[in-house]
Amino acid sequence: MKHLYQCIELRVVSARFGNWSQFIRETPDYAIGLEVMDDAPGHIGHRVHFDHHAGVIREVTMSAAVQAYLAVPQGRLMQKWLQHRRPVPV
Repeated sequence: MKHLYQCIELRVVSARFGNWSQFIRETPDYAIGLEVMDDAPGHIGHRVHFDHHAGVIREVTMSAAVQAYLAVPQGRLMQKWLQHRRPVPV
């Protein structure tokens, strides 16, 4: 599993995306967002956004980083997306 993390292209945005439309328009396919959008977390097309602030009960959700960490190895997110894009933009 360790080798999968070497296939991550870490990007730091200068400002949050306003909504899903902007996130989709300004990120490449297979992008993984961690608390970068002022909209509900979820999965649309080939993009996913993790957040524990918007549209959730914060007391019962894990941090966005832990949500993504669980989705990558246990949900096999990286294995699925690496078949289509290398590296995966996060």
